[in-house]
Amino acid sequence: MAGLALYRFFHTHARTRQDLAEGQTVVLRGMLETKRQTANDSSDYFCTISGEEFEISFEQYQTLAVGQTVEIHFAPHSQYVFTLIPAV
Repeated sequence: MAGLALYRFFHTHARTRQDLAEGQTVVLRGMLETKRQTANDSSDYFCTISGEEFEISFEQYQTLAVGQTVEIHFAPHSQYVFTLIPAV
């Protein structure tokens, strides 16, 4: 289990470094299809927008509703979410 955690740590940081080097942000507008919360010690929150899954903050999880049209700004490789707001 520790090996898997270590692999994920380095893999995620490699993607984050790539995002920082490229300086790109992706903007996606679509429907918020699903929301889910993990059931572990450090509750993580996820949503699916246009078939892509993203990890989001508790505030975003509470504020946005399934079926709502949203706009998300994220890093292309790490999928780090910068902004997730209702679309206007």
